[in-house]
Formats: sequence, structure tokens, C-alpha cells
Amino acid sequence: MNKIEAVWDKSNSKNHQDLLNIQVDGHFLNKNLEVIYQDKMYHDLVPTLLFNLEKDIVWSRILPFEHQVTICPILMSSGESDPSYTLIVAEIENLVHSIRWNRLGVDKATGQDPELAGSTIDWLDKVAPMAFEIDEYMTMIKIFAKYIADNARK
Repeated sequence: MNKIEAVWDKSNSKNHQDLLNIQVDGHFLNKNLEVIYQDKMYHDLVPTLLFNLEKDIVWSRILPFEHQVTICPILMSSGESDPSYTLIVAEIENLVHSIRWNRLGVDKATGQDPELAGSTIDWLDKVAPMAFEIDEYMTMIKIFAKYIADNARK
């Protein structure tokens, strides 16, 4: 099994603030993609779970019902006005006692309808499937949910 956590990512830059991030097996998911796909524009990706933006889409798909599969946006460019805007999705399967991210891909859906996210995908063939204990996965989700709730009060 892989290990998944919500961990504060300390920024070394004045231009970027610290952020809650997804860590898999001790490495930040967004930074792993930058290393694996150095020839692509996967810089400055942030977890979709940080924002209310498309909240219903992300939060309804991040934890599929038992024995179901969803396509969920998990990382996005930090600025939508960026011409190289990128949305990374995961094919997430609920196996009851574990959650499996079967594959990751780049969303290629066009248009403004957030429901279309994940309808057209270029799969990332250099990223291996990942499986997580259900309790650990739920803890990660709850930490992001608490972050959103705390920031909504501010």
C-alpha cells in the first residue's frame, strides 16, 4: 500500500505561499509530476481540494461510493488565466477497505462546464497506480475539509 497524507508544503519563494498539499509515499504529488514530466508544463500545480472552486465536482468525486469508479480533478494550475492551464485528474476506485488511484491524466475537456472535467483525458503513462488504506485516505480528505471550513469563517 502507498501512504497518502495532507501535509503543509513550505514555500521557498516570496511569490508563493505555504499550502496544504497531497503527499504520497513521502513526496508531494505535484512535485513528482514536475520531475517525471520535465518536458511538460506541470509547474505550480496545487490540490483542487484547497478551493471551493468547482467544489461540488471535486468533493463529490474524491471518494466514490463503494465498488464505484470516478474521475476526479486532483491538481490544477494555480492561475486559470495562465494560457498553459492544466488540470490533472485521477481515476479513483473505492475497493471498500482501500482506495485505488488507477491512473492519472491531463484533462483535455473543452468548454466552461465543470461537469465535463474528466470527459476527455490524456493518461500519464509514467505514473504507476497507487493504493491507499481507507482510514488514511479519509484522514487526508478530512484535513482538507477542515482547512476549507476554517478559511470560510475568515
